[in-house]
Amino acid sequence: MSSIVRKVVMISSFLSLHELSARGCKELVDEGSSSAKEVTSLKSVSLSYISKFNISTERIMLRFASSEYFNIYGWKELGSLSQTVLGLVGHRFFTVEDCPQLISVETEDERLQLDKILGVESLVIRDCERLNQLPEVLHAFTFLTRMRLEKGCPLLECIAQDFDETTDLESIYISDALNIKSFPRGLDKLIHLQEIELAGCSSLVWFEESGFPATNLLVLLIFKCENFGAIPKCIHNFTSLQKLEVWKCSADMSFPEEGFPTNLTSLEISNGPKMYTSLVEWGLNKVTSTQELNIGGEGCSRVVSFPEQGIGRMLPPSLTSICI
Repeated sequence: MSSIVRKVVMISSFLSLHELSARGCKELVDEGSSSAKEVTSLKSVSLSYISKFNISTERIMLRFASSEYFNIYGWKELGSLSQTVLGLVGHRFFTVEDCPQLISVETEDERLQLDKILGVESLVIRDCERLNQLPEVLHAFTFLTRMRLEKGCPLLECIAQDFDETTDLESIYISDALNIKSFPRGLDKLIHLQEIELAGCSSLVWFEESGFPATNLLVLLIFKCENFGAIPKCIHNFTSLQKLEVWKCSADMSFPEEGFPTNLTSLEISNGPKMYTSLVEWGLNKVTSTQELNIGGEGCSRVVSFPEQGIGRMLPPSLTSICI
């Protein structure tokens, strides 16, 4: 359904309906029978650019609560997901995008009930410029494996107080969250965490040193976080880390004396003069698994030979691609 002025939806008539997508409707109404029954077959719901949502709370729960995928796009007046009960209840994969008035996922008067949201596996929030808080119970999303906050949540200051119970989390991606200063406690408990990617978080300054996941982390990417100035000292113990990229962070950032993870297959440093110096002095030949090496920006502006003469270091023989 697309670009319809007023659409009356009677989805209970479609007993085998698996997917519902409504886009660009000025008003979405459910005028089914008063004895509405739950639509158990519905697995995916996408509601985009709906001006007025005229479905009661009871019907919302009956119609949508069993869907695995729930996507909301372009609701210009939506201030809180709880105001329409279009929250995380019952869903495994939840995405909300381009909702400029969205302030919170829950309201002060209507906190999320843990017993109804434990099944959430993927939470994606994208381009919600007024969002300033995530659910207080986010730390208790025990099945959450993927969290992405993308493309402009500039007012968001905190992800969660800790990650004590989200032990299944595998991927964290945060971009353009200008007010986030640090990560929650409990990163060391995320034993399944494989990827951390941070971009455009200009206030982020550090990770908590004692609580950084080292067990299964494969990818660590930090882009354009101008005040981020400290790589964890324990990073040399990240034996599973394969890809490390640091672009345009604090010019004072240097690598710990303990050195680099030796199992890296891809290493990229840009605009990090002290990082480049630490890498060369420590010895590029020690990253014996590295296949891709990319060094750019201010870090190598005065380099006339590579590896630099007089240092006595060699490049790792595993290299298949090098860019300076």
